[in-house]
Amino acid sequence: MTTTSNFFPHRFFYLFTLLSVTATTSANDWQQQTVPMVGVQNYFMERCIEFGAGKKIEFNFSSQQAVNFDVHYHPGNSIAFKIKKDNIRELSDAFTSEAASTYCFTWSNPVDVGSDWPIQLNYRVVAQ
Repeated sequence: MTTTSNFFPHRFFYLFTLLSVTATTSANDWQQQTVPMVGVQNYFMERCIEFGAGKKIEFNFSSQQAVNFDVHYHPGNSIAFKIKKDNIRELSDAFTSEAASTYCFTWSNPVDVGSDWPIQLNYRVVAQ
């Protein structure tokens, strides 16, 4: 499911860190990244990775705290969501990239939890 929106909800007010990585590894190799989360409500963090068109991406993550999560990309001046989930601690899923683009895995903290924690992201491009 892909939904498109031209509005970026309240993200201009959040502390923001963006890491852009190009996926140039061999097919089926799992890549791992640790994503630092801050225990402040509405804090969000992204990991943005470039994928070619028509690629199947498998991923999973786990978090000590419940988070809101999405995978999105930016066709033109809009935002298209590939996956969007609220209040989850872990997820194992996959999506197919519709266009060669940078796809962002985004976590946001829905409540003030008072302490920081890491989220472990694993992803791979599956050979087709």
